[in-house]
Amino acid sequence: MADKIAPHKKAVRVKKKPLVAMFGPDLGLKGGISFVVLEYLKAGLHRKMPFIFIPTTTEGSRIKNALFFLKCIIITLRTMMRSRVDICHLHVSHYGSFYRKWVIFRIAKIFRCKVMVHIHGSNFERFMTENSFNRWMTRTVFNRADRVIVLSDEWKAGIEKFADKSHVVKLFNPAPRPRWVDVDHTRSALNILFLGRLSTRKGVYDLLECIGARRAFYEELGVRFTIAGDGDVDAVRAIVNRDGLNAIVNVPGWISGKVKERYLSNADIYVLPSYHEQLPMSILEAMAYGLPIVSTWVAGIPELVEDGVNGHLVDPGDIDGLGNALRTLVMSKEKRLSMGRESRQRVAGIFDAEKMITRELTALYERL
Repeated sequence: MADKIAPHKKAVRVKKKPLVAMFGPDLGLKGGISFVVLEYLKAGLHRKMPFIFIPTTTEGSRIKNALFFLKCIIITLRTMMRSRVDICHLHVSHYGSFYRKWVIFRIAKIFRCKVMVHIHGSNFERFMTENSFNRWMTRTVFNRADRVIVLSDEWKAGIEKFADKSHVVKLFNPAPRPRWVDVDHTRSALNILFLGRLSTRKGVYDLLECIGARRAFYEELGVRFTIAGDGDVDAVRAIVNRDGLNAIVNVPGWISGKVKERYLSNADIYVLPSYHEQLPMSILEAMAYGLPIVSTWVAGIPELVEDGVNGHLVDPGDIDGLGNALRTLVMSKEKRLSMGRESRQRVAGIFDAEKMITRELTALYERL
């Protein structure tokens, strides 16, 4: 009796996941790009597909950074020659960040890699248009990139003027998952928190003017402000001392890790009266902790904060409007709680890092 022959099965080809090389600042550096990449890693991007991260800059002097970038180029060339890198994901801001990524962009094209250019930096538009050399470089990159990632609808409309519309995609920054630390349930003070670079651009001097003009109101109701971040720390402390605000304003400088988590855990309101932004990570953090937001009608902020729903928005530089928005929330615990719940729900539904990576980022990679 003849042996039974197994029926022929057509071979099924399994599509190999692309190897992604991501480029950005050293993950120990302060700033939004490092924060975004860390959230990608915490959410497991490196476990969902082949992944390499290559830092292009670090903390230190210009000479140290020049040597660091030279090392980055060597690592990039060695990686390209030894591995089949399919996609280079470049996190780009303005000036030095862009110039460094320009070099990586050229190397990637020589090795025929797909390139995704991910734009960060509130001053990128000014950088892009301030001289003919920058205009030429940015337009060349946008036109030759396989995808250009932007953080807001406003930026999408702007970049589409210089690039193939089908190549420009919006991808929100991911929100961190909150970790409540040392919550003080016995406190009587109402805490208002600012996190970010202490600078004119972030509106920190407008906030100080607003506090000074309403000092008696805040003192009477036990309101306390924490203005935390790097930048003009000494200048901000000097204004606090000059205007006699020490009793209601704390300026701890840069905070991170558990210290930052403690401040977020014990905050009641988050304020960021910025003049220029893209999609502030600090607002996403505050929303994840269930805080109502007071901010401005700038760039991607209205896509995070719906005025009257999970916070209040004012025009940049409108100090009276800023004061009125803060007063409304200070005077109504019900509004603070309801807007805070809305903030948390928005983060869970739209900005959750794990969902974003699974639903959007890996899909972008696999479609290239």
